[in-house]
Amino acid sequence: MDGSSIRTDYPVVLRFEGLYPHQLAGYESHRLRKGGDLNNIDRSRTKLNGPPLIGSEDWAARTLEEIREMTTENFAAELESLEKRRRKKDVERRVVEGPKQPWRATRHGPMREVILTVNKDWFDGDAVFFGENQGQREDDFGIRAITWLKKNFGDDVIHARADRDEAAYHIHAVIMPRAIVEIAKPKAKVPTATATRRMLQPSIHPLIKDYEAAQDSVGHWFSDLGLVRGERRAAAIREAQENGEEPPKRRHHAKTWKWRAEQELRLKAEAKAIETDRVALDDRAKQVAEREAEAETVLAVAEGITSGAFVARDEDSEVELIDAVEPPASQTPGPTLRVDLSRFDAAPLIAF
Repeated sequence: MDGSSIRTDYPVVLRFEGLYPHQLAGYESHRLRKGGDLNNIDRSRTKLNGPPLIGSEDWAARTLEEIREMTTENFAAELESLEKRRRKKDVERRVVEGPKQPWRATRHGPMREVILTVNKDWFDGDAVFFGENQGQREDDFGIRAITWLKKNFGDDVIHARADRDEAAYHIHAVIMPRAIVEIAKPKAKVPTATATRRMLQPSIHPLIKDYEAAQDSVGHWFSDLGLVRGERRAAAIREAQENGEEPPKRRHHAKTWKWRAEQELRLKAEAKAIETDRVALDDRAKQVAEREAEAETVLAVAEGITSGAFVARDEDSEVELIDAVEPPASQTPGPTLRVDLSRFDAAPLIAF
């Protein structure tokens, strides 16, 4: 597909997420739409996801079995080495401790989940720019993504899939970084490899070790589709630090479920604030209406006294307003308006 006429302001999104073997069950549960955060899933499109693009349907079970084999083989090789060196106490100690996981302690885990995608507006632009069939850009992007993964990670890409039932089409992949690590004799003056172990070691892949290089790689790889590299944030941070300036904040990608929970809390807080403001406005409007009614009463009293239509007299500690002209005794007295003038300031009445 000729990408020369495609808009060039859409960056390729590449993310690496740390992954431990025990998390594969949850990963598979979400892939099969049986668990995890499913709020953003369009069930009517789930059938479009199809089978894995790399790996079999039972790839997770096969992966866990391979890791168990690595663990067992490493343990057996370690005991054999200790026995050859007649390290009886060390053999007994290691038997009690049991096998060790085939990776070094790490904050991110020994495996990586890869996510590749673009803003949904780019995928929605098929018909607008090319008159292509719906989903053509998804297919083209998917083919390039799988080729990029295989080229850079080879057989260590043990799984890849395409998700078409979320907001934007994206590729998920899992990398199992297999390595043969040489073991040197402890405290040796000249480190010499005495044995090897099968391990999981993410740093054997340059694009995992250097995240900026990975961003450069996908930016170049997808340029034929008119896509560009993501923002060079890490470089901007380094440059600012070197110049003694305040660096831009690092982006921390939250898990989807965590982001959605934070958004729900934010929306609830905003709704509560809006309701509080509405109640305050209603109370204010009520107070204004009451003041306006009081003002109208004061004006009516003032106008009546000023025009001579009413006169005020005290009776039983109350102030009454009565007609200025007394009716004949044979007639029924006209209505008397009783007003509690104590609520109002007397000064304005005196002025009249």
